[in-house]
Amino acid sequence: DMTIAEQALHVTNFQERAQSLIEGLSDMQTLLEEKEFQLWEKEGLLEYQEERLMNSEDLELEMANYINDMAQT
Repeated sequence: DMTIAEQALHVTNFQERAQSLIEGLSDMQTLLEEKEFQLWEKEGLLEYQEERLMNSEDLELEMANYINDMAQT
């Protein structure tokens, strides 16, 4: 059996480890939230680039049709 002092030390050590774990989990949550925001920003940028690419492809087709029309007249 442990003495009262040993039990107190054991409880204190447990509390310190639990507190460290909670702090580590909080830090991890903050990091994950930051990464989630970065991914959200990148997704928005990719959607914008995709739309610009589609617009440029549409413009390319329009230009090709215009050139073909000019060549036939």
